[in-house]
Amino acid sequence: MTKTYSLSEAAQQGGTRPPGSRGWFRPKVDPNEIRALMKKSDAIATRDTVIWLGAMIVSAAIAAALPFFATFFFLHQVYHPRTILALPPSSN
Repeated sequence: MTKTYSLSEAAQQGGTRPPGSRGWFRPKVDPNEIRALMKKSDAIATRDTVIWLGAMIVSAAIAAALPFFATFFFLHQVYHPRTILALPPSSN
């Protein structure tokens, strides 16, 4: 069983025909609509950058505050008056 990797007849003639005669799909779109869609603007990129930088700042603030909150809650639980009173009396 042999495989042939030769091009089809239409593919072999691909370079001989002019580019416009290939029958590509061309949608019927108003040129004014295309111009409106192709209008360049930095507004979306600026918005995305501000959101990204804001998320980075919030993440950094949480990461910096996390050890302080963890220490506070640990010490609050250990040294809370109800916790100290619940300890059994020491036998001296």
